[in-house]
Amino acid sequence: MHSLISAWARCQRIDIKKKSLRGNQVSVLSHDLSLGYQIRKLVNEVFKGYYTPERLIEEHTQVPLYSNVMVPSQAMGWHELLTDERNVRDTKANDIRRIGLVESTTLRRCPTCVAEDFAKYGCAHWRVFHQWPVARHCAVHGDLLHSSCNQCHMPFVRGHQARLADDPCPHCGGRQGAADAFTPPIGYWPLLKLMYAALTGNSSDIQIIRQKIAEFNIQPERIGRGQVVTTTDRLVRRTCQAWDVETLSELAAALGVNWIWFNEFERSAGLRECPPMVKLALVSNGSDIRMRLEAANDEYVHLPWAA
Repeated sequence: MHSLISAWARCQRIDIKKKSLRGNQVSVLSHDLSLGYQIRKLVNEVFKGYYTPERLIEEHTQVPLYSNVMVPSQAMGWHELLTDERNVRDTKANDIRRIGLVESTTLRRCPTCVAEDFAKYGCAHWRVFHQWPVARHCAVHGDLLHSSCNQCHMPFVRGHQARLADDPCPHCGGRQGAADAFTPPIGYWPLLKLMYAALTGNSSDIQIIRQKIAEFNIQPERIGRGQVVTTTDRLVRRTCQAWDVETLSELAAALGVNWIWFNEFERSAGLRECPPMVKLALVSNGSDIRMRLEAANDEYVHLPWAA
């Protein structure tokens, strides 16, 4: 969404500081739009009906990733709420933000994506799947993601100004990006690929993911006491080993999840199940999920896989 708003601002089609858009913020870009925040307002007042709410949600937010981890009825209800013309409180989005970081604190870009975009459009855009807290590589090309300027080392941040992925550094004018050093654990690539499938996958991908998630049921209070449902005990141990951690609470921290919101001591979120990212990490370490996803989509990009 940051790219779309920035591009429209560059073309002088919107005023990002217009009072009706910014509310109490400096500009409309300062809002967290990752989960379809005020999508109707964006459609009507920012994009003037050029995009439909459904298209913005499906192509430019993190909503598909999270809704495809829900049961279909929950996902459908959330989509209806997002596109409702009334100003209704979005409890699902609030719960997701409460228990975890939806997007990284810095903007990230893949150098290959930037080059391809520039050749095709004359400018480059930020990708939704580059902004996941757990992601350090592009889920399409496998490149390390750049998150700061290679010259002055200032991080790429959203800020309040329009900014596209190929813009020079606002501090020093440098155009080269730098990536943080990162050695992925064994569980990293399977999770990254599964998340990408949940975000952009076809119906067979989504069906497989939902089926595998439905096969286990881990209750937060049992995890908090170190007791896990017998049928999933082996999967939990295998997942922790794949991420070089000893407990699911440590895994949650690695995935950007705030464990305190769903353990046995703090039930303020009212949750009765594992957070989406923990679910996906468990599913990605299932014995057959990799082969089934590959078989379901022969055109799927092949990324490095752990042995």
